[in-house]
Amino acid sequence: MYASKHSLRIGYYTSLPNFPAFNSTQKTVLHAKAVLEARGHTLVPFELPNNDHTQWFKLFGDLANADGSAHLYEICYGERVSEATRHFIKNVNRSYWTRRIISSLLYWIPFTKFQDMAASLRVGCDADTGEKLWKCVEKRDALVDKVLSSIDTLQLDLILCPLFPFPALKIEDIHNPEVFGAVSYTCFWNIVDFPAGVVRFGTETGEGVNKYDHEGKICLKTAKKAISQSVGMPIGVQVVGKKFEEELILRILNELGDSYQIEQSSK
Repeated sequence: MYASKHSLRIGYYTSLPNFPAFNSTQKTVLHAKAVLEARGHTLVPFELPNNDHTQWFKLFGDLANADGSAHLYEICYGERVSEATRHFIKNVNRSYWTRRIISSLLYWIPFTKFQDMAASLRVGCDADTGEKLWKCVEKRDALVDKVLSSIDTLQLDLILCPLFPFPALKIEDIHNPEVFGAVSYTCFWNIVDFPAGVVRFGTETGEGVNKYDHEGKICLKTAKKAISQSVGMPIGVQVVGKKFEEELILRILNELGDSYQIEQSSK
């Protein structure tokens, strides 16, 4: 599959509604789309199957923190992490009941800031027993079936999408744990357990940042404010495939990598 020259049918999307991608990121994906089309591949629009993206992001949080966030705490212990990560770990280390009570109270406050805080406090709370964990696994299996059905309906070989809604930010600028919503671009494929690869294909220019609609959300406001320091940082694209078809992913990553190198050398 890696050495094959036959054209592929590839789905693509440039942004997710729960954390819209910035202008340079979306342009990078569209540029990769154009390059692949010039190489003979067919690119068609693709949408993730569940329109309520907050639900599958919550599912990811519950499954990843079903152990009371013990693993998260272990891998972050002694490491230099952002203030947002430190704050998040502090929250999830509270007891399930404490987090449930606090989050329930915050949900009643009619401001996005407090509702976002309430959602982050409940991470892992709906997988704290064996019965609840099995229900989460059932939801995950149903999500896998929906993804495979969408891929089969469109007869796709791969999917092209952003790696992240923005390039790397300075660690000092990440103060709010709600900005973790940005990982939804990769965590979805972690949930359904599809292989994926990443290659650099662009650079943050800062273009259009002032027009970015933060929708009143803390996470988007934080990213918009911090991205001004990220001009010149690399932007990657993500290529996703079905299980046991990693060779196709590597093939397209190689094609994109070669094209990017040629573009850069000609400048």
